[in-house]
Amino acid sequence: MNFSLTTFTSHKRLMTLISAVTLTTILSACGVVDSIEDAVNADPQRSTCQAYCEWATACHSQSRTLDEEATLTACLESTRAANDDCTTLETEGVNRASAELYQSCTEAIDAERAMMNCDPFTGNAVAVNTSLPPAACVAVIGSDSEVFNAARIATAESNDELCERMSRTLCNRSTQCFTDEYNISQNILDELTPPADERCLTQFEESVTSACRNDELYSISSDNREKLQEISENVAFNINASREAARACLNALEEIACGELFSGELPPVCVGAFSDPATTANVLSNFACGLDQPELEPICGG
Repeated sequence: MNFSLTTFTSHKRLMTLISAVTLTTILSACGVVDSIEDAVNADPQRSTCQAYCEWATACHSQSRTLDEEATLTACLESTRAANDDCTTLETEGVNRASAELYQSCTEAIDAERAMMNCDPFTGNAVAVNTSLPPAACVAVIGSDSEVFNAARIATAESNDELCERMSRTLCNRSTQCFTDEYNISQNILDELTPPADERCLTQFEESVTSACRNDELYSISSDNREKLQEISENVAFNINASREAARACLNALEEIACGELFSGELPPVCVGAFSDPATTANVLSNFACGLDQPELEPICGG
């Protein structure tokens, strides 16, 4: 029987294909193909640094005024420094097995952000220190906890920021009382020289805000943080009683009666929020009475 060259070539290609399929089947059965695929890097992807920082920034922006872009940038710098796997994930990619673990982790973080579960970032010190990364991140927990803590520390309200927010809140509540309770026109307050809100902040700066900054009254750093981390690696902050009191006080000031505000009867939770509560009360009283508005006679006297 005679075979043409074309027939022979076709037969050879068929045998080669069958051999290749057979080899692939054998290798797959032995797990070799899966191992090879796992060893090949996946495409670059969103990192846990990005996920945690977006979650943290969203929570802080809900509770206070901040520059979201600057906060996110600072957080990313801190978290990437804590774990360089983030940069690798974002720029080069990692093996497929690890990529899947990281993706599950970031998806879980995104779910927490969508629910606005903010205790790990804006809760009180106990809530912050007892918060854990999402369960789906357990597989990468060795490095993920470092990213989690770095994100919390980098986005936390600083001592100076909290000092300034406290004074700003007291001043805002005071001017709100002037207009709502004592019927002073906002235009009158704005036309004062200097305007009422500016005058208030200046008086607070001189005797309350500056002292708060200098004393680091609301500091989040602590020499004993390392000791606390021996108990739990998730400890992010020491429990600063003045800081916790200040945060509780800010909430209470939203509902304080105007008469109590200017008479120096600050809510009980506010007592531990100031180096000298009496000085704070005097500044509020002096500010109000220094405006020389007849509507304020009930709190300043005739």
